[in-house]
Amino acid sequence: PHVSQVKPVVLVVEDDGAVRVGIGRLLRFAGFDAREYPSGAAFLAACAPGDGACLLVDAQMPGMDGDEVVRRWRALGARTPVIVVTAY
Repeated sequence: PHVSQVKPVVLVVEDDGAVRVGIGRLLRFAGFDAREYPSGAAFLAACAPGDGACLLVDAQMPGMDGDEVVRRWRALGARTPVIVVTAY
């Protein structure tokens, strides 16, 4: 019998649409599943602690920056590893 492999999910929070889509494609090509969110607010509204194997978040975003996203995520009890990226 065939046993399906569960791909690790990377949660991607990036306000730049082209960058977000590109990161998602790269992650899928590398064998991961990627869930993409255009803002910290959208991410926090859609996800709960335990979702995803890793959080990849942009440091510089309008409204809620990456540091605030991580603080709020941790306040919910999430212990997901975090990668913060920036173009600056």
